[in-house]
Amino acid sequence: MVSTRPRLSVAYVTIVVGICLLGLVALFNQQQLGNWQYLLYLAAALIWYGALNGMQGWSPGSVQDSDEIDPEVILAQKEEALHELAEQLDRREQTLASQIVTYHEWMEFPQPIDLTEEATADEELTELVALDRQTIELLETAAQEIFDAILENRYTIDGKFEVSRLVEEVWQLADQVARIYQPESPNPLLETSTEQIFYAISRACLQFLVVVDELPLNVKELNINSLYSYVRRAVQAYGVYQRARPFLQVAGKGYHLGRYALGANPVSMGAWWMLQSVGSRGAKALATRVVNRQALGLLNHIVRVIGFEVAAMYGGDFRHRDPNWIYAAELTELLANFPASGETLTRALGEVGAIQLRSEYDRIYLYRCLAAGKSCQPGRYRAAVVLTEGERQSILARLDRFASRCFSDPSSRQQQKWRRQVEERLAAEFAAPQSAETALPEQRNAALQSLIGYVVAVKEHATTELAQTLPGLDLYDSLTPEQQQQILDPGKEDLPHDFESPALPVGSPVIDQYLDGLTALAAGLAPRLAEDQAVVEAAGFLGCDAKATKKQLAHAYRAQLQLSCPASTLPARLPATISCAALDLLETGETISRLYRGVEARSLKVDEILSGPKKSCWLIVTSERAVMVSNQQGAKVLWQSTGPRVQIKKQAGLVRSDCLLEGGSWLATSKEQVALLINGDPLTGYDDYFAPLAALFSH
Repeated sequence: MVSTRPRLSVAYVTIVVGICLLGLVALFNQQQLGNWQYLLYLAAALIWYGALNGMQGWSPGSVQDSDEIDPEVILAQKEEALHELAEQLDRREQTLASQIVTYHEWMEFPQPIDLTEEATADEELTELVALDRQTIELLETAAQEIFDAILENRYTIDGKFEVSRLVEEVWQLADQVARIYQPESPNPLLETSTEQIFYAISRACLQFLVVVDELPLNVKELNINSLYSYVRRAVQAYGVYQRARPFLQVAGKGYHLGRYALGANPVSMGAWWMLQSVGSRGAKALATRVVNRQALGLLNHIVRVIGFEVAAMYGGDFRHRDPNWIYAAELTELLANFPASGETLTRALGEVGAIQLRSEYDRIYLYRCLAAGKSCQPGRYRAAVVLTEGERQSILARLDRFASRCFSDPSSRQQQKWRRQVEERLAAEFAAPQSAETALPEQRNAALQSLIGYVVAVKEHATTELAQTLPGLDLYDSLTPEQQQQILDPGKEDLPHDFESPALPVGSPVIDQYLDGLTALAAGLAPRLAEDQAVVEAAGFLGCDAKATKKQLAHAYRAQLQLSCPASTLPARLPATISCAALDLLETGETISRLYRGVEARSLKVDEILSGPKKSCWLIVTSERAVMVSNQQGAKVLWQSTGPRVQIKKQAGLVRSDCLLEGGSWLATSKEQVALLINGDPLTGYDDYFAPLAALFSH
């Protein structure tokens, strides 16, 4: 760096010389300048004064400080500037990535209307619908072929799953679907653009993730070989395709999400606690059936996802030529026309979550429309052309049911206008209401079909068990023997495999019979829920108060439990969750000896309470065993008497004597050696109050 001292000297000399020259000019031209010469002297003096002050402030040390900066300081400043620029670039990149993801998502949603594009002719659209039906039939056949192949174990060699064989069949299936829409092409799969293939793979991966995510327990963490064994066990459990067919048609993730809100999926209802060794054999068998049915659903989804994605590539707007999509689109139109409350919006979201769609992107789009109160313009999908008369009538019935349930005064001008618009779009008319007298047989039949759906879909019992579950219900007993035999016919294919509340008019005498039968089934069949939302929702649809329904359920559970124990055994106040747990735990022929409230589990290794609040813990004592259950967060089994021998000890007190149990198996967390302390009753002696425990463990 050049030194600043010579530069300062040169500047100072230059200023002095300039001032001297200015003074000499003024001095030798005094006569010509006259009094103006004094201004020149003053200017020279001011310049000199200013130069001297400037030189004092512009010292060599200060110049050196400003010019000769430490290189480390300069490097630190540059690094800070670069870091700030990098953060700005990161923020811009994240924003751009988010915009790209959103753009990609919206590309999967229905395309906006292009007014310059000519609409597809009715004849062409009708042909596409016919091809869609061929695709559905092909997928049904493919599902049966894969089912039979798995049953015959044709995909395994030396006990190992051969993925290549299944991939080959998947490729053949995709080729068959593509040839339905392009029969003249020699190899339609090879004529597809790379972009279409990647988009289809992306959508298929999303569908598979949704399907795998709904599987129970840790099935989604299994490897391919174990997953195949999981599906094969389910196929072997049914053996014949016709027996498994109803469960191959179960809907996708949306179905289970929607039914989760209704409490209708035993896996999500909490039935898994019955898989423990304390559970009854019937409960274990039920849970196994649930697992098998979901495995069959996985098999069906694999076939459907592949077929649907290929059909979407070659069949245009295949995803939206679907009755379920049309119904959901009409539902968004309904909520866009009427002010929706929070309860109505919840019901609408449940409806959309409970139907099967051909793409999960469509479900996301419908959720957004409902949340924003916007319509997805159902008129653009031309339901009058793509749907059959029966499908359109079914949509009208479901819309009528939803509107009657959520919006009052169907005769209002606004609702009448909406009904006319729906009828125009669907080219069909809402069914006229029937009088109670003429519709009574139909109402009984609808109510009975709903009860059957509750047994099959909610309780997950097989249709062959209807002969044991339906007798004793007023709606079933009122039928003639011929009608009863027709309902119980094992070869009947139109039995409902879904649960929906019957559309009964207000004041119908069938309502009480239906709710009594529904409550009896809820209490009589495992698995049981204290506040079965499926029952509460069905009763609410028929105009019953939710609190009254829950109270009726609690009485039904207590009455059902009373059949398995002496009258004096049940406490005056017994939570419904404990009643349900006790009923589900009972083996065939096993009876309840007593239920104790106020149980505390302490670790024998460290003085620590493991069971939580005493008031939430109960000890269920049967004729063969004892089980500790907590109802703090639903029924949860904590301890059972099987395992290490249980020793009973008396803990004497001034007012009451408690009972101490040592041994048994602690199930809540890791294996612990615990002691259970059970509160005694100050009004009853120790020997009488704890006699069931003494009889069970004293020998």
